[in-house]
Amino acid sequence: MNPVSRDIKDFLEESAISAGEFAATEGWSIAIANMPDSPDTIILITDTPPGNSPEVNYNYEYPDFQIIVRGNQGGYLEAYKKAVEVRDGLHGKTNETINGARYIQILCTADIFFISFDEKKRPQFSINFGAHRTSLS
Repeated sequence: MNPVSRDIKDFLEESAISAGEFAATEGWSIAIANMPDSPDTIILITDTPPGNSPEVNYNYEYPDFQIIVRGNQGGYLEAYKKAVEVRDGLHGKTNETINGARYIQILCTADIFFISFDEKKRPQFSINFGAHRTSLS
């Protein structure tokens, strides 16, 4: 299975195209693991230590991940709204197949909180999630 960050990135990108889903990526870039300096409006996904160990057969996992939403300088409210959109688009998702893995459930484990302004005075918000997934193979 992929790192959960890769699967969530792909899910967010595909959701922006699907009718009736949230447009998490509209006007926003998505990065994995490393926050680039540009563009200003970015959704960063990082893999974090899981709250639970995988099952003994390693076919069932409990990966955790963190999303950081960074907005434009002076764009505190816009960045917060994007964080809400991402949270609401992921929290409570069930039975999603992403890149050959079945996500039984994705849950927000720590709600949106303001981290700080970065060195360029861009607002940054964080949201933590946990997932239950299994390989389809």
